[in-house]
Amino acid sequence: MLIGYMRVSSQSQDDKNGYARQKQILLDYGVEDSEETLYYDVITGTSIKRPALDKMRKFIRKGDTVVCSELSRLGRNTKNCLELIEEFKEKGVVFIAIKEGIDTSTAMGEFFLTICSAFNALELSYINERCIQGRETARKEGRSLGGRPRKDQKSLDEAMELFKDSKLTVREISNKTNVSPSLIYRTAKERNISRDGELNNS
Repeated sequence: MLIGYMRVSSQSQDDKNGYARQKQILLDYGVEDSEETLYYDVITGTSIKRPALDKMRKFIRKGDTVVCSELSRLGRNTKNCLELIEEFKEKGVVFIAIKEGIDTSTAMGEFFLTICSAFNALELSYINERCIQGRETARKEGRSLGGRPRKDQKSLDEAMELFKDSKLTVREISNKTNVSPSLIYRTAKERNISRDGELNNS
């Protein structure tokens, strides 16, 4: 059985990728106009809910063929398309994207998907590389991974020296060094420092 799937971004989307255009392409290809053979989602914004697609995935059986007017109608991105096509293959279902000429029952169709998978893996590799570079840059700039700048070590050391001298209140030390009172107390405890140079055992 030929099963057609359509997706548009909104009801007002122009006819280039709109419902009427996609439906006519599928009908011309041979998909019957019925509730069992045509599935249609309207996705607004970044919504990932696609009730018609989910319904179709439950309906299709081994030997069926899922048809879209073009590959971009099937998934939100390359990774999503590949995951869905792999799911179809596991069920013994062929996938066809008319515009791109993709047919997973042919050698060329399989080759195209192999290329798509390679590009998707490359894209993920670039994303991971950029994340690593971003973390490294954050460390060099003294920022935590969450993006909040770490307190300047020199200011913190100065605050600890003033704390040990006991000549200034913690509030005065904070104003002088721009280190918060809570950080002063916490660092003093971590370094086991108390006022007057005694060990902080609290």
